[in-house]
Amino acid sequence: MNRIKLKEVAELYGSAEQLSLEDTLYLLLGQSVKAEALQALTQLGATDLMELSFEEMLALGLTKAQAYKLKGAISLTRKFQKGAFIPNMVIRSPEDAANVAIQYLQGMKQEHFVAMFLDTKNQVKHFETIFIGSLNASIVHPRELYARAVKMSCAGILVFHNHPSQSLLNIVS
Repeated sequence: MNRIKLKEVAELYGSAEQLSLEDTLYLLLGQSVKAEALQALTQLGATDLMELSFEEMLALGLTKAQAYKLKGAISLTRKFQKGAFIPNMVIRSPEDAANVAIQYLQGMKQEHFVAMFLDTKNQVKHFETIFIGSLNASIVHPRELYARAVKMSCAGILVFHNHPSQSLLNIVS
């Protein structure tokens, strides 16, 4: 696709959802992105692209500014993916809570101990990672968890942790 027309196409469709990965990266990184860097990023694919370090981005030929933009876009994407709960969402069953936790913990490479803080109506007030462990361990002291719950005046706490070496779906079922 003609690079000059990309922004016009994105404006016409109202979003860049229908563009290829290469064209989407071009829109994000701008006209000054090197063709070789763009090609290398595209060949990685979206999944591997999400795992690139800042240094790896620079090694592929991005400028610092472009690498910061890409890291910011990846961070924003993860926030949207992990923002599976809507503040004030009501947890009516263990399945409701598990669905939120699965969305949040999916793809984590280390153990994460996370907590969901509820009000008196079982509405989610807050959801956060309390501790990030190693590949196979997550040690948390109860005071860390309870201190947050008391500070937020929560009526209930649900806790979850993942097993990065196993399928999260197998653990829940």
